[in-house]
Amino acid sequence: MSEKIEVEKSFAKSFLHNLSQKPIRYKDDYNLPLSSLSQIPPEIYQQPIPLPERRKEKLCVDGKDEIYIHLKPLRGSKIDINIMSNKNETILNIKEKILKTLGVELSQIKLLNKGKVQSDMKRIFEILEPEQKQLMFHVMIMEKKPCEGNNEFSLKASNESIINKNSETLNLQLDSLFWEDLKSFLLTKLDTNVCDKVYNIFKDAYVSEINL
Repeated sequence: MSEKIEVEKSFAKSFLHNLSQKPIRYKDDYNLPLSSLSQIPPEIYQQPIPLPERRKEKLCVDGKDEIYIHLKPLRGSKIDINIMSNKNETILNIKEKILKTLGVELSQIKLLNKGKVQSDMKRIFEILEPEQKQLMFHVMIMEKKPCEGNNEFSLKASNESIINKNSETLNLQLDSLFWEDLKSFLLTKLDTNVCDKVYNIFKDAYVSEINL
């Protein structure tokens, strides 16, 4: 009998020991009673929780904020313009810097990069390529819009010229300024390679027509 009791005691001790080694699993909706806080070391629940660091958004790419900008007129003035600009500045800011030098209205200035007209709100760093140290724009000066009275006069004059056209009109000689204007216009719609091809098609057709 005593041996049986000893075996049961041994089994109970072994069972309780194994039970204490298993992790305790609580239900998802289990709430820890406040009385149990006394069993938790204070350095655990009083430890401050680190907050994530706030990162400032950078408006421009890495590197210096200043960049060298070279502006080359497509026609007219042969004087190139060189300025320093901030990478966060817009195309409109660049136009305002060269406004006095060009002596025209702001609405007449168009800046082209790689044959494409850049919008006024585009920032410099959006155009830059990685590790690019300088930037070049072609400057195109558009014709000033005439007032309404001039529009009516020009419309009447053009109508009269169409009615009274003669052999001299048909044999119109196009000067170099016309071809520069044509190329400038094509650059606003096409990239450089396609622009050159279309330009040559127009000019070759004109030359062949004149030589007939």
